[in-house]
Amino acid sequence: MLLQHIPNTLTLCNLSSGIVGCRLLLDNKLEEASYILLIGLLFDFLDGFSARLLRVSSELGKQLDSLADLITCAVLPTFILYKVFFEYLHIPEIWQFTLLFIPAGAAIRLAKFNLDTRQSEHFIGLPTPANALLITGLAMSIFFAPDSDSSNWISDFWLYAIYLITTLLFPLLMNSPIIFLSLKFKKIYSNSGILMTIILLISLIVYGLYGFFAAILIGILIYVLTCVFRPLFIPFKKL
Repeated sequence: MLLQHIPNTLTLCNLSSGIVGCRLLLDNKLEEASYILLIGLLFDFLDGFSARLLRVSSELGKQLDSLADLITCAVLPTFILYKVFFEYLHIPEIWQFTLLFIPAGAAIRLAKFNLDTRQSEHFIGLPTPANALLITGLAMSIFFAPDSDSSNWISDFWLYAIYLITTLLFPLLMNSPIIFLSLKFKKIYSNSGILMTIILLISLIVYGLYGFFAAILIGILIYVLTCVFRPLFIPFKKL
């Protein structure tokens, strides 16, 4: 049946987007690679959506999705981060080893997700697509910042702090016990629906003021901070 192959085809399009993005980075096409990453994330959404719509979910599709996400949501944003911090801002190359924590953390996160049957309505740990958006939004916001030479607009201390937070904290968040809301909401008045609406409205304002990648960065930061600190005020139900 032809319809059952649609989700896996979309998953392979996600995988291909990650590979194309890495190829573009070899030609120093940083902005184009970032947009290709976003296209890959769109395919990532569409493969799951089509599988549910057509009722053709399969174990093969689940494994393929994780393999594609490892390239598009982990390897590609890692190289985007490398381009910005090491080739554009020229921080010392000795810090390159911390970049390895991003794909390693994502691989562990995806493997755990495939083995965990509890993560249907919520996620345990920061989802890899959200991590990819966070890294890409951060890196590209720095890249497009006015006078973005680090000596002109940001001190070396904050430059290293941002880099280390990105490469060390984000992988820990992906494998943390923190519960993150799924943004694939079904009802506008659900917790996910309200959060998504707030994120979209604030992101639109930021987009008008500071541009596209700043809007992505702020939107995902709101999502992460809301999920991290929400249990202090409104505890999640036990999964």
